[in-house]
Amino acid sequence: MRIGELLAIKRENINYEDKTLDIDGKVN
Repeated sequence: MRIGELLAIKRENINYEDKTLDIDGKVN
């Protein structure tokens, strides 16, 4: 794996977590 690919995956995971937090906030 290239470093760039790892960074992209980390970035996607962070964005995914942020989206789930937004959804939880709207539900609550």
